[in-house]
Amino acid sequence: MEFELIGRDRLRVEISCEELSEYHLTYAQLDYSNQPTKKAITDILMKASAAAGFPLRGGKMLIEVFPVRGGGCSIIFTRLPSAPRRFTPVPGKSTASFTFDALEDVLSAARRIDRLSLRSSRLYQCGARFTLTVSAPRKRDLWVLGEFGNRLENTDAARMEEHGQYLTDGSGILNLLSCG
Repeated sequence: MEFELIGRDRLRVEISCEELSEYHLTYAQLDYSNQPTKKAITDILMKASAAAGFPLRGGKMLIEVFPVRGGGCSIIFTRLPSAPRRFTPVPGKSTASFTFDALEDVLSAARRIDRLSLRSSRLYQCGARFTLTVSAPRKRDLWVLGEFGNRLENTDAARMEEHGQYLTDGSGILNLLSCG
């Protein structure tokens, strides 16, 4: 296993096919709803703490798994903020919220919009859907976001902020984009 700290709250772990087989798993079998995967993730986090100094503390963590050549995988652990933050739009500026079916759709749209718009954004998850709220978006950004997601009315956006799980702000989205 190779451990790489890619930020204060982010860690990348490269695992070979052979190392996965020690957990009696393959990339295709990884599913956090099954016990072998939970045990493997827990063990990997313990090893990461010891080897790379990745601190283990309470709170939620985003776990992303990507296949790599040879049957192994790359796991990115991102510690999420412990307290949800309220979105505060820039005074005098408009906001727009879009909902997406998958995180990859959010990232695809984010790659194509202005970085200044992303810096003043917030990402939420509610169930299997993701909502990106952007403050003061440019007209072109609205078109791009509309290609990948559906625009929400203000009341739907407020409901998402209240009931959805806050994932990250614009700097977190920019960090995700820099990884891929």
